[in-house]
Amino acid sequence: MKKRFLTAAVLFICSMVNCFGAGWLKGPDRDWFVRLEPALQKARAENKKVYVLQTGSDWCGWCVRLYKDVLSSSEFKRFAKNNLVLLYLDFPRRKKMPQDQKAYNRQTVRKLRFGGGYPAAVVLDAQGNVIAKKSGYAKRQAYMQFLKSAVQKTAAGSSGSSVNNTYGNLPVRYNPQNNAYGGGAVPQGASAQQLAAQYQLPPAPQQAQQLAAQYQLPPAPQQAQQLAAQYQLPPAPKSAWLPGPGPQWHIKLETAVEEARRTNKKIYALKTGSDWCTWCSRLYTDVLSQNASLTFANQNLVLLYLDFPSQKSMPQEQSSYNNKTAAAIGASGGYPTAVILDSNGRFLKKISGFVSADSYLEQVRSAGKK
Repeated sequence: MKKRFLTAAVLFICSMVNCFGAGWLKGPDRDWFVRLEPALQKARAENKKVYVLQTGSDWCGWCVRLYKDVLSSSEFKRFAKNNLVLLYLDFPRRKKMPQDQKAYNRQTVRKLRFGGGYPAAVVLDAQGNVIAKKSGYAKRQAYMQFLKSAVQKTAAGSSGSSVNNTYGNLPVRYNPQNNAYGGGAVPQGASAQQLAAQYQLPPAPQQAQQLAAQYQLPPAPQQAQQLAAQYQLPPAPKSAWLPGPGPQWHIKLETAVEEARRTNKKIYALKTGSDWCTWCSRLYTDVLSQNASLTFANQNLVLLYLDFPSQKSMPQEQSSYNNKTAAAIGASGGYPTAVILDSNGRFLKKISGFVSADSYLEQVRSAGKK
């Protein structure tokens, strides 16, 4: 009898402190669902909206800050109790998550057409329609204002995003006069590369004809949602890993060194997280894709791209290669990190993080100079 009591006590305690190892918790607390279906069922029963959080609980600094500063606050909890059902989609890297939950989270993110990046959130009505979305971190006052506005919206008549009439939850229009996108949440006249960076689309700043070639579409530009419907494309082409922002980028150090020796140029090696790292996207949009940087690179550099995506499906051999190469050339630390090598692949300089365009280009220029 005493042994059975002790066994039951141990099991109870383990259930509370998770002593059987996984380390992954189903949610920050009992108020969070980890499956969409019961969350929607509760939302319909209580006439509430569903707040869906995409997070990386054990590696994403901004996700941790969002939970600490906003989602664990008494203000959020009071508001959520009266207005929201909470759904938690976690993508940990070190914690052990059940394989079925991991697959379910990926499937749900694709279904709800998250724009990418961490943290990210969507708000659904009780039928599961997306009515608002939020990317990144915001201070509590601003984040609460977003939520208060979102719960007032409806899928049919809101100013927010609707699954049925948008592309990747973004109302996008293409303007053939200036080959740019605009409309709704997208700034008027936004270039393709700005759109890609802002909404975590593939890193390449693709023009209309390049997009047509990639998907074998007719050359005539069409609205993005029409393309998606007509050609059954994914809501945003973020699930497929691309081997670089463009054909000028190598993905193997050996071929980069070969070209550098032949052309007597230095090698610029970029370590990035193309589908989750906000500062990586900023670096590409604000610095690397600017005319001055492109001109300098074309004349002086061979480009090497070492990507570490979180959601995109990268070949395992390329993932392993990137890990070994980043370590070998000294690209340790956070994201983004750039390393300048000489034409023989020897280390010259390391540049960590995001830096403004002028300063960044000057740092690249000075590599190897005494």
